[in-house]
Amino acid sequence: MELQWPLILFTTLLAWAAGLFAAQCVWALRGRGAKAQMPALIGSVALLAVGGIAVVFHLEHWERIFNGFGHMTSGITQELIAIVVLFVVMVVYFVYLRRSGDEAKVPTWLAVAGIVMAVVLVVVMGHSYMMASLPAWDSFLQVASLVGAAVAFGPATMAVLTALKDEAADYNGKVNVIAQCVNVVLLVAYLVAMQATAGSYTAVEGQECEVLRIVQAMFGSLNKVMSNFKPCQMNCCNDGDTYLNIQEVQRLAGLPVTGTLDRSTWAYMVQLYQALVTRS
Repeated sequence: MELQWPLILFTTLLAWAAGLFAAQCVWALRGRGAKAQMPALIGSVALLAVGGIAVVFHLEHWERIFNGFGHMTSGITQELIAIVVLFVVMVVYFVYLRRSGDEAKVPTWLAVAGIVMAVVLVVVMGHSYMMASLPAWDSFLQVASLVGAAVAFGPATMAVLTALKDEAADYNGKVNVIAQCVNVVLLVAYLVAMQATAGSYTAVEGQECEVLRIVQAMFGSLNKVMSNFKPCQMNCCNDGDTYLNIQEVQRLAGLPVTGTLDRSTWAYMVQLYQALVTRS
């Protein structure tokens, strides 16, 4: 499967924005990093904006983005709501920073709200990637890994900003050590979980596999644009026309024609589906 760089940028920048804003809220609760508060807030807003722009380039038909906003269960709708609410909290935070002058103080409730909404945004974003068709993503550890990335990005950036403002302290080092350890633990846990899903993409002839439900639905759509493929029974089993269709995918991909669903076959099938169905 080809790398979707706009989606990677969107995910990375939003996790960074959320992490940085949450970090400055933590620093505010501790009464530290006063001079770095405003630069950190500006950085968070900038990262949030650029991330939002990046996702537009991920869409083949960006104008259709509005079609998803009418469905509350849509991942893109939930992400938009979380982004808007976080941005509102950032605006309120900005107002309090301006009012407090050089002290750069914000109410405790506002700092806590900022941390909560930053976490919510990352969790909502990660949850939107969970889908049965991608077992490696269909795990709450995937969501946790994004939270870990935010936890790593935020304190590290805040430490740099405080150092630039001559506010470096032992507190920065302690928080960053803890943050990086949390990130490593969550990332390793997710990598282990990803490796455990390897078998989810494999189904020999006659074997049942939940991913085959998605495969069979995709064959139904491919049948409308390519006569090579036949509609198949939605039984989550690699038999009959499903088995023959998998062989056809392997022939088109130049792979060994075994009829067995494996990672290589699945990856080529996703590319084929995107080229012939999604982008048509």
